[in-house]
Amino acid sequence: MVLIRQFRVATWVNGNESGQLIETCAGLLDNDEPEVCIRKEAIEETGYEVGEVRKLFELYNVARRCD
Repeated sequence: MVLIRQFRVATWVNGNESGQLIETCAGLLDNDEPEVCIRKEAIEETGYEVGEVRKLFELYNVARRCD
């Protein structure tokens, strides 16, 4: 599992001094298979090339923004 540290303005203005959150890579499926998207997002957001892909769980990060 690859995690990233991401600055989020909303957390900073609400008292998180660094504004940093620890997150998974995420993105839209863009009409591709999930594994293809996982590999593209990992490279785009971290520079890491993913080896084996396994489903660990399902997660809705921000339910009000998910389609």
